[in-house]
Amino acid sequence: FPSELHVVFHGPVLEVLDEKELAVILAHEFAHHELHRLEDHAFQLAEQILTAMANDSAATPVHERTLRNLRLQTELYCDRRALQVTGEADACIRTLVKMETGLRQVSAQAYLQQATEVMRSGKVFSEGVTHPEMFIRTYAIQAWDSSGEDSDQEIARIISGGLRLDDMDLLQQQSAFEMTRFLISRMLDPPWMQTTITMELARRFFSDALSDDRSLMDFLRERDGSNGQTKQCVAELQCEKLRKYFCYVLLDFATIDPELDETALAQGFQIAAEVQLSREFQQAAGELRISKRTLQRIQTDAAQLVKAAVEAQQAEVTS
Repeated sequence: FPSELHVVFHGPVLEVLDEKELAVILAHEFAHHELHRLEDHAFQLAEQILTAMANDSAATPVHERTLRNLRLQTELYCDRRALQVTGEADACIRTLVKMETGLRQVSAQAYLQQATEVMRSGKVFSEGVTHPEMFIRTYAIQAWDSSGEDSDQEIARIISGGLRLDDMDLLQQQSAFEMTRFLISRMLDPPWMQTTITMELARRFFSDALSDDRSLMDFLRERDGSNGQTKQCVAELQCEKLRKYFCYVLLDFATIDPELDETALAQGFQIAAEVQLSREFQQAAGELRISKRTLQRIQTDAAQLVKAAVEAQQAEVTS
């Protein structure tokens, strides 16, 4: 019946779980039903669309990874709702362990200690396909119970593995797109950087996203309100390949137009410093046919060189 929700227990579940733990398992399962009906069934539709995409013969690893991450996040959402409904973190952890192992007696604190030790042993990412590993779910429950929403970012990183160039889902691709747009927007922010050559290079980056009824700079600046958050995301990147990629994007704009001379390279050094990519940008710039002494001078004098370019353009406009 559409108006009814049925939960079927298999095996000795009712014998293994006590009353609090049974409430946890029911709250978790009801949360799946709840999630599918939130936002006018938007999450249910998203899951169905992603499932169809991942099962299509033309599917790529990106589609499969997006569906996988959605499934893992869904399980954590249901764990969290069970915690919110019952208010019993220990019962939630005991339920996980009992359902996984079949043990009748479980110490939540003992398993939590083991899970915490694993999480602290290094950078741990989930390798689950439909469900996160039990120690990750345990760690997440405790994190929510003690820190609430402050732990969301860390848990999301554990599930997705963080932003990595070779292993992105669709949402992470969008994040990388926004970071690229932000850096190009910053490079082209001074009018003197907006030459025919640099603007054409920018159009090549965003040819699929640009429409005929707005200018390139309008497109680049349309997300200015979120620039602070995007800037922080670039600065906090852990993936060395992505950090290098963004540096080469900056370097492309700094060197493509010979008319700009070393001033554009100074602009690149400044933007790289803004997002804590100075070391990587310096390494990338070292591949240019420029002496180390000249590069060091440009980096040291970057602020003065950019300021001089701005003043020269202002003088040209007023004259």
